[in-house]
Amino acid sequence: MASHLHHYFQQNPELLDKLALVEKGALPVFGSRLANLIWRSDAILQQNGRESIKLEDLKSIQSDTGDAFVRESQFVEDEELLELWSSLLASYINEAREGRQARKAFSFVLGQLSSFDAQCLKAIYSVDSSMFTPTASLAVAFGWDDSSIGEPRGNDVYSGKGISTVLLPERAFVFDNNLRQTIAEMDQPLGMDLLTSLGNLARLGLIEASTYIDGGSDPRVVFHTGFGLIFSKSIIFSPEP
Repeated sequence: MASHLHHYFQQNPELLDKLALVEKGALPVFGSRLANLIWRSDAILQQNGRESIKLEDLKSIQSDTGDAFVRESQFVEDEELLELWSSLLASYINEAREGRQARKAFSFVLGQLSSFDAQCLKAIYSVDSSMFTPTASLAVAFGWDDSSIGEPRGNDVYSGKGISTVLLPERAFVFDNNLRQTIAEMDQPLGMDLLTSLGNLARLGLIEASTYIDGGSDPRVVFHTGFGLIFSKSIIFSPEP
């Protein structure tokens, strides 16, 4: 596979230059990783009814954006993160095909996430926080409805409901004080790993923690952000219909 990709890049030097792969000597190893992402992205696009990836699609990605993608993704080995990187590439290609500019920042942000961070983010954005959603319930909290972790569903980010993080990374749910009677975790402190993860997501602008009137914040309840919603839809390929 590596030798085949090496030959492919040698036959298409413009792609090599487009992605700014300055370390050409490492191409057999590095190239196989990039090929894996391209093939995964191709599968994602086809599963969503999009055309297969062509060389022109890769060339259409801006040089600085393509360079950021390659540099941030080149050492990723975690299977779940690889799936997110593949989805991001699929989103880049889909946006280029529709005449929109790919967001270079998304590669940097994804490069800052651990697998645990990504699990938390996916759970948070699988909850529809729209003000028009029904009141939270145990069925919502424990997934007895259709709110299992999947593509991002929140839309009304400017007036969104608070989302409880106390059951992460397994599940997030719309916050409701009435649930305190049955979910003990809502009144307990978060573990250090979860606190660190939520802090990282907030640092990157992907969530906002609930704030107290007299200052400070409580990461046990967070809110969607516009940036976080668009980013989530890009790394969990969810193009607008």
